[in-house]
Formats: sequence, structure tokens, C-alpha cells
Amino acid sequence: MMTDIDTNQTKEPMDLNLKRVRYFLALAQTLNISQAARKLGMSQPALTKAVQRLEEEVGGPLIRREGRHTHLTQLGSSLIGLFEGLVTNANYIEQTAQSLVSGENPVLRIGVMCSVGPSPIAAFLAEHQQVHPKLEIQLQDYTRSEIAPALLEGRIDLAILGATVKDETRFRYARLYDETMVVACAADDPLAGRASVGLKDVARRPYLDRSQCEFRHLFLSASQRIGFVPKVFARSDNEDWIQNMIQAGAGVAIVPDRWVTLPGITKIKLKDPKLVRTVSVATPIGRASNPSLQAILRALRQFNWAPCR
Repeated sequence: MMTDIDTNQTKEPMDLNLKRVRYFLALAQTLNISQAARKLGMSQPALTKAVQRLEEEVGGPLIRREGRHTHLTQLGSSLIGLFEGLVTNANYIEQTAQSLVSGENPVLRIGVMCSVGPSPIAAFLAEHQQVHPKLEIQLQDYTRSEIAPALLEGRIDLAILGATVKDETRFRYARLYDETMVVACAADDPLAGRASVGLKDVARRPYLDRSQCEFRHLFLSASQRIGFVPKVFARSDNEDWIQNMIQAGAGVAIVPDRWVTLPGITKIKLKDPKLVRTVSVATPIGRASNPSLQAILRALRQFNWAPCR
């Protein structure tokens, strides 16, 4: 009994052989099978068979021979650029894998909690690069909730944190530096001329809420206890937006001391309450460390963080 063909059946993906792709590209350069075979160091029948097998894989003829003349078919002309890109990517993957395995050009992926100011980390990396010029650093920003899974899942090799995170018992921490929280405002803000301010002063100004700040709940709770509710003008989990709005005079925010990078922003001591955080580096307990990771962890612990302001 005949049955209808299932037109929704998933088609098997094309399984290309890279060696045959390279053979085809060599032939396409000269369109002369004897020259291409000599260049590849193989027999003409072997090259012909390899190209025929590639044609079976792609589902159509790539080369057409008409008497003494050989030319690319429309399919061959259309695919040659894609084949070249495929070979280029394959070569890059091979070179990258070899360099990583050999340690010749190591790569380290560093996750940085988005509330950590970039200036101290940049100063450290600049010094570390002088000692390890072949090391490639890949920096990635994460929120407090995102950074722990990224570290546990192996998407990053180490994390620089402004606070402890979920699953903290699975990480090994090393303290880098302590940092006080300050009030940031525009240079012409009414608070800018003061040596220090309290929460009552902050609560009277339009507030820019850093939704990823690890001290956010402490500030809000302390404000409520003294009977002041911050007049939130804008909220954002993007630290750059908050910093640019402070610079523009849109409001004030409580921020880490080393968080400010833009000119025209004044930092004022927060006297009530005094908030201090510890910036640390974390790695998963029990995960094998490669030499490059061991070296940067050692350098992070030995670096003089005091001048990085």
C-alpha cells in the first residue's frame, strides 16, 4: 500500500569533506586537472574521483568538461566563494586550537561585574600585558545574577566581583581592594561644593537608580528608616547611561569610588551610612588551572591597587 510522503520530515544536513573542498578549489584555480593534480601531489583519477564525491555531497555538478575545455558550472561558480570562506575558517580554527593547546598564544576570558569601575582593571591589564605580551584577554560584562552561571559553566575563566554571588561556596575568592561608596553628581549640582553629605541630602535631589548596584537595597532601606524616599528620576541596569545622566546634571547616584570615568562628575563622601565594598577575583574550586590563569591570578594578588583612582 502506498502512503503519502512526509513532507515535514527533516532533511539530513550536508556533510562536506574539507579535503575534497580544498581539492576542488585547487582545480578551480587552473581548470586544468593535470596541473591541479601535480600541485596537489596526487593522480588525476584520484582528483577526479574526489571532485565527483564532492559533487554528490552538494547535489550537483561543479565542473563541466567539454572536449579539451573545462569550466565551472553555475553551481560551482556560486559555491566557490563559500568554499573559500569555509576553508579559511577551518584553517583559523586549526591554528587557534594548536596555539591554545601548545600555550603559544593563550586566551583568557575574564568576566567583570558591571558595577566594577574599569579604571583599576585597565591599569592592571596594561601592566600585565608588558610581562605577558602574547596573552589575549577577552573581557565580558555581567550582572551580579549572570556572572556566577557564566563562571560555573566555563564561559569565563575568572570573574572580578564587587560582591559575593549565588553559589559562593563553589568559588575561591581573593581580595583585590576595598572601595567606599560615594555620591556622584554633576560639577554644578547643589551638592557639589560639600565635603560630605548624608542620605537626607541625597533624597532631596533627583536620584538615578543603578538597578544592578549591590548596595542598592541598603541605601533604599536606610532612606526609608529616616523617613525619606528617594525621588527616582530614572532607573537603568546600564552603568554608562547612569554615568552620562549624572554628567548631564539629570540627578545624583550613590556609586563606588572608582566607578566614575567621565569628566565633569564630582564625588562626595557619604557620611551616613558609610558603605564599603570589597572587589575580589573568583575562580571555581577544583577546576584545573592552566599556566596563563595561574600567572594572572598571582599577578592580581600582587598588584598595587592603591594608586588606581
